[in-house]
Amino acid sequence: MDDAEDSVERPLPVTDGADRGITFAGIPWGTPVESVARALAKLGYSRITKTADGDLEFQGAALLGHPTVGHAGIAKGVLAKVSIELIVDSTGTRSAYKTLRDALIKESGPPDDTIETPEATNDSLRSGGASLFLVWGGARHKSQSTMTLEVTPELTVAIEYEWAMWAVEVDRRRRGAK
Repeated sequence: MDDAEDSVERPLPVTDGADRGITFAGIPWGTPVESVARALAKLGYSRITKTADGDLEFQGAALLGHPTVGHAGIAKGVLAKVSIELIVDSTGTRSAYKTLRDALIKESGPPDDTIETPEATNDSLRSGGASLFLVWGGARHKSQSTMTLEVTPELTVAIEYEWAMWAVEVDRRRRGAK
């Protein structure tokens, strides 16, 4: 990266008035990768490494008492997505989901979309026969950013924050464009 890009400390403008202000830990979308790495370190994340695609992988900070691992998706040198997984054993998956769900609703208000199977068990979640999945924002709700919370078939509690620019980056990567 050249010196001009390194000196940029401000985020790119996000001008969607309907946006719910969804970000990861208050780090604005469009923040340059070096600033994202510094912000992650300040949040207690360690082992911050850059991938071949220019994304950041990190681990260390606890969320609701659970260690986490994460991935920051970088598009054109700036933050466009963050994925966080809570490390919980299968006996604590649904409890961790509920605790995080309640905290996110308190912080961000009710989700815009909810898919929660009341009788979800570990077996039904693993097989795809049940879902625990919440969505805040997204294009369907006229928002440039989206936050999702889910229990994956691997019984991982995952939260994702995504800016609309990420879809363009995913398409670029699929095409193999530079």
